[in-house]
Amino acid sequence: MPYCIECGRYYDNKCICHKSIKLKKYDIFFLYLTIFLAPAIFFVYQYRKVDNFLEFVFYGNIVLSVITLLYLSFYYLFKKPYLSLFFGCHQRIDRSFVFCKKPFVLCSRCTGIFVGILLLLLVSTNFKWWFLLFGILLVLDGVLQYKTNYTSSNIKRFFTGVMFAPVVIASYSGFFYLMTKLSFFIHSVIT
Repeated sequence: MPYCIECGRYYDNKCICHKSIKLKKYDIFFLYLTIFLAPAIFFVYQYRKVDNFLEFVFYGNIVLSVITLLYLSFYYLFKKPYLSLFFGCHQRIDRSFVFCKKPFVLCSRCTGIFVGILLLLLVSTNFKWWFLLFGILLVLDGVLQYKTNYTSSNIKRFFTGVMFAPVVIASYSGFFYLMTKLSFFIHSVIT
């Protein structure tokens, strides 16, 4: 069975890690559509009803949950690496969880972020600013691994990923909040 030197996975026909697949134009269009264009339209619509950053974060969490679940289904149904591209995941097999003798599409840290995004949707409808402090743990774990002989385990990577999810949600939502505010400001200046 062939072996991918990029991610360490065995594959049948061709490896579907994002380093091995060349994206087609429609793949790139689909990614832009789902990551930027459709959410931008959604956020502009929401901004007309709500001009509150914390509520924007709640809606950003909904959007990210839908996007990541969509990408996960595309991975298993159509063998598309959209989820790993979205997270920028290295997909190394030694740092991935194995389910039913197959490594999961994401490494354990990115899996943690993915699960954290979904958990925050279920657990907290009221985003708190102090959630962002949890992101420090992921940074500490990563820097310690990079700068010292310390090696983190997949369980630690997973939980630091879960705790980093609020940072990802706030960053994604913040980008659209600022872009929406800017577009409405420009529109008010022009008209």
